[in-house]
Amino acid sequence: GRPGRLAGRPHHQPRLTPRHHRLAPSAQLIRSTALQSLGRFANNVSVGYFAAECRARVTARIHSQGPEAIRIQIQQSGQLLAVVPVGAALSDWGEPGLASP
Repeated sequence: GRPGRLAGRPHHQPRLTPRHHRLAPSAQLIRSTALQSLGRFANNVSVGYFAAECRARVTARIHSQGPEAIRIQIQQSGQLLAVVPVGAALSDWGEPGLASP
């Protein structure tokens, strides 16, 4: 068999003109902006989904347990969130010297 037309030829790379050098940063900026926008969109969708899921769970609990039980659970959760950082600061957690005055 006869070799193909490009056999033996070096790989051809297009020469970049000064115009290409000026356009390359703009193209990179456009790609970065598009990627950033896509990331923001994905973040907004996931936050919206999470909020809707939480709202549905809280509503179901209110109907099953009553608003007073939910209020008590929220207060207990808030107290726990306040106690954990204080306990961590007073204990030997983390790097040496962080908990000392």
